[in-house]
Amino acid sequence: MLRPVSLVPLQVVPGNPRLLVGHMQVYEWRDTGIVAKPRLLAEAFSQVDLHGDMGFPYALQGTYPNNLYVQVKRIRLGAPGIHERVLRWSKDRWQPLAGPLGDTQQTVVILESEQGTLAVGCVKERCFFQPVVGTPLVPQFSWQAGCSTRMSAVIGAAIDQSGTLHVLGNECSTGRVLVESWTKGATQSRVEVLSAATPRPAGDYEPTDIGIAVFENEPWVWGLEWLWSDGPVTQTLLSHRADGAWPLERLACDEQPVRGFVAWRGYQFAVCNTLMLRPPGGSWSATKVEAGYPRLVDGQLVFEHDGGLSRFVPPEASADAAELSFDLPCPGHFIDLGIGKDVARARKLVRRLGDARKEMVLAMAGDRDAMFLIAPDAQTASAAASTLGLQSEPECLLDDFHSFVAPD
Repeated sequence: MLRPVSLVPLQVVPGNPRLLVGHMQVYEWRDTGIVAKPRLLAEAFSQVDLHGDMGFPYALQGTYPNNLYVQVKRIRLGAPGIHERVLRWSKDRWQPLAGPLGDTQQTVVILESEQGTLAVGCVKERCFFQPVVGTPLVPQFSWQAGCSTRMSAVIGAAIDQSGTLHVLGNECSTGRVLVESWTKGATQSRVEVLSAATPRPAGDYEPTDIGIAVFENEPWVWGLEWLWSDGPVTQTLLSHRADGAWPLERLACDEQPVRGFVAWRGYQFAVCNTLMLRPPGGSWSATKVEAGYPRLVDGQLVFEHDGGLSRFVPPEASADAAELSFDLPCPGHFIDLGIGKDVARARKLVRRLGDARKEMVLAMAGDRDAMFLIAPDAQTASAAASTLGLQSEPECLLDDFHSFVAPD
């Protein structure tokens, strides 16, 4: 059974406070409740880059607010290739990650350990770990004749409860899917080939649906789809280590990739063209439930879908089981463009504000055709309203922010 949690799809980022990230809104989830952070969204999560590049935000990694990262895909007009730029949230703004993994053409994964934080990725088909925070032990990837490292592309990574690192990627010479692992404190690795997985084809094929995660202290790999303009190469893939091998789970997915997987309290869910369920001690079966990417929030299983978030309630759950719900502030408002964007209406609106415009966010109401300026404090709001000849009119108080109606 699925019960609604939020009417807005949200990504929950661990931290203190935690961060809730929707398509057009960002919230801090504090012990005292949920508050909106419009500046955070306007500066960091816009889908249109300030410099004219196309930016597609990836999933957030790490913990908020002091160890938060995002990798953004940038397509620069006139420049070859696609760059994957890693940004770190620092001093209330996104700043480029220093080092060779800060701007690459492949996926970079952030791993937090007891000793610090590592970034893992590849540059020119050489994979390596880059220390980011603290003094973590730096493992070494295995080498192979004719290649810099045996793994030439990192796809995903995870750490289990024992501290073992697991990195999912492709073999340099064949495109085969590999899992390379380092036990805690070791610098040398163990490499396993997922022989049942379809290798990555030669050429510019990108991994769009393949992942790795640890559930119940066991690494699982799912997917997969290699995507290119000539058409995708797909396979229904769900596997975990068993007796030294990685056998396939048999799923009725019509050869579609597994886009998400989770194991929780004996239940297993796989998301492909339908939601597949395996109850404790049972077999896989298709459900009639439409659900998207699964995630664990406060020890509860939540699914993201177009209509928001819903949590799974098993049949054996007691009636007084803890509820999970997000009472979001200002649900009708969406942070739209950011006041610094090169958009005619925004430029005309704030050209008289001078440097004060850097402190503003342009927003709009989702239920009607109206735009708002959100200022960081009442004084700035009052000064801006006076400059623009507006009567300050609080429409929606977002934390310590103030908004007023913007002119047409």
